Amino acid sequence: FALSHVASAAGISFLLALRLLLVSVESVLIAVVYDRLCRLTGDPVRARRVVLFGISLNPVAILMVCQHCNFDVIVALIMFWAALEAAAFARRRDVTVLLTSAFAVGLGALVKTVPLALAPLLGPGLRESSTRARLLAAGLVFGPFALALAVLYALAPNATLHHVLLYRSTSNVFGITGALSLVGLHGPADAWARVSSLFIVGWLVLGTRWLSRRPLDPAGTLLLVGLVMLAIPTFGPGYATQYVYWWLPFLVATYPLFDRRWRQLLGALYAVAVVTYLV
Repeated sequence: FALSHVASAAGISFLLALRLLLVSVESVLIAVVYDRLCRLTGDPVRARRVVLFGISLNPVAILMVCQHCNFDVIVALIMFWAALEAAAFARRRDVTVLLTSAFAVGLGALVKTVPLALAPLLGPGLRESSTRARLLAAGLVFGPFALALAVLYALAPNATLHHVLLYRSTSNVFGITGALSLVGLHGPADAWARVSSLFIVGWLVLGTRWLSRRPLDPAGTLLLVGLVMLAIPTFGPGYATQYVYWWLPFLVATYPLFDRRWRQLLGALYAVAVVTYLV
C-alpha cells in the first residue's frame, strides 16, 4: 500500500519501487554480513571479496531481487539480525539482548512464518533467565505472528487456513519429495509432505533443549541457522525458488570461517545453484 503511493508520488512504476526497496534491503544485508565477517576474521579484504561474489555479483541473488521480486530478502535480513543477537547473548549474558533476539524472531515470523524455526537459538537465554523474562520472550516470539494471523483469519478464514496454515509450497521437485517422485514413488512423496512438518515441531522442542546446554559461538550460530533453513525445504514438504534467500547469506558468511573442505563444498553448491537458477 505504501509502495503504491510512493511510486505514484515519484512518478515511477510500482515494480520499480518494489525493486528499489528490495535492493535497498539487500544492500543493508550485504553491509551487515561484511561487518560481521570483518569482526570475526579481522580481514576486511577477504570479507569484501566474500560478500562481493557471494551476494552482490551472485546471479542467484540478482535474479531473486530484480526478477522474482519476493520479500524473502527482508526475511533474510531479519533472521541475520536474530542470529547476531543470539550470538551476542552468549558473550554478554544480558537479558535485554535475549529479548531483542526474541523480538527479531517474532518480527521475522510476522513477515513469513519460517523464522519461528530460529526459536531454539533462544535456548541458552531462556535457561538462565527468570520466569518473567521467559514469558516476555515467548510473547515477543509468538505475539506478532499470532496477532497478524488472527486479523487475517477473521477477515478470510478459509484463505488463511489453506494458504497460510496448510500451505506446503511446491512438493515433488526438490529434496526428499523430489527424490521420491523422481523414482516414481509419488504416494510416499505425498505422505512425506504431509507428515514432514512434525520434524519442525521436533526441532523446536529438541533444538531448544540441546542449545540450552551447548551454546554456540558466532560462527557456529551462523552455520546452524543456514543449515536449519536449508533443511526445511530439503527435508520438508515443499520448495520454491525464492527460498534460497533463507540460507544464502548465512552460508556465504560461513565461507571464510571454516576449513578448506567446507569452502570446497560451498563452491560446488554455488556452481550448481548459479547454473540452475540461470537456466
